[in-house]
Amino acid sequence: MVKDLKLYRYLEIGPDADENAIRKAYRKLALKYHPDKNPSGTERFKGFGKNGLRLALAYEVLSDPKRRQLYDQYGLTEGQPQAGPGFSAGPGGFQGFSGRTSNGQSFFFSTGGPDGGARFHPSSADDVFASFMKNFGGAFGGDSDDFGMGEMSGGFGRLFNMGGSAGVHGNHMGFGGKKDDPEREIVTKALPLTLEELFTGTTKRMKIKRKVYNHTGSVRQEERILEVQIKRGWKPGTKIKFAKEGDEKPNGTVQDVHFIVEEKPHPVFKRSGDNLITELNLTLVEALTGFLKMITTIDGKHLKVTSANPIQPNHEVCYPGHGMPLSKDPSTRGNLIVVFKVAFPTTLSPEKKTALKQIFS
Repeated sequence: MVKDLKLYRYLEIGPDADENAIRKAYRKLALKYHPDKNPSGTERFKGFGKNGLRLALAYEVLSDPKRRQLYDQYGLTEGQPQAGPGFSAGPGGFQGFSGRTSNGQSFFFSTGGPDGGARFHPSSADDVFASFMKNFGGAFGGDSDDFGMGEMSGGFGRLFNMGGSAGVHGNHMGFGGKKDDPEREIVTKALPLTLEELFTGTTKRMKIKRKVYNHTGSVRQEERILEVQIKRGWKPGTKIKFAKEGDEKPNGTVQDVHFIVEEKPHPVFKRSGDNLITELNLTLVEALTGFLKMITTIDGKHLKVTSANPIQPNHEVCYPGHGMPLSKDPSTRGNLIVVFKVAFPTTLSPEKKTALKQIFS
């Protein structure tokens, strides 16, 4: 039997609520009463004042299985005498936990005896909210960089004008442990790019659809535009990562989205690392007697290719600095490799055979 229902009532749930219901209830009320969403809810959201237990305390206790078990068994009493830091135990052998927060407010798990129990210092409301949103609030998105988006990228202090940095300041989880960040799923999407786009660099605006939970717990679909900055010289297989931009899952996690660079086939060039390869067709006469040809490079320049000597089939000539830019140093480029293809005649008249024999004898 649950001794004290105050925390459950504050989250507007029953004592039989499971972990998912507790999380949804806190999220709903925290967003409802957050000062940026509801200025009149500021006092209810922030701090732990005379009006009793607040959202942050209720969530911190009920979302932790060990704390919840102790609360259900012993209840919670506010304002007991200060115990020493760390763990403390009363005559009944009850082991507890303590910590220190900015507001100095303390709460006490009572074992029923006058001296038994252990003290618990709740985290600040902002810290609890930021920690919750870090683990479960990815539906709010964030800012991306070239290769990946940070977990908070500035934090919900910026998003909600809370005036502080996001995250948990210190370990307030009790019993010497930390809550694990649930492992997130990864969704991969192909990002096809032309060779020219990989040469010059570009910005792609990718429209995605994803499923998110609203404050009532129902699912809705939303569209988002993700800007992908393509750097010069990127190779196929390069990953651009956006944390928490995919579907929101029932366990509170949000999928990461990874775009994988794919290179579209090019009609003229084939890529080999930072080098480009192109083929140049020659007639047999050109291969034997010499030629002068112009080819257009990947950046639109004209390159003179000439030879006064005979060229063997599949002979290669390397032109440094006309390939792809190096992604780590775009001012440096790979090579352009020209492969000569010689077209041999399929038939020869008797007269031509005789003439060739005389020429090469």
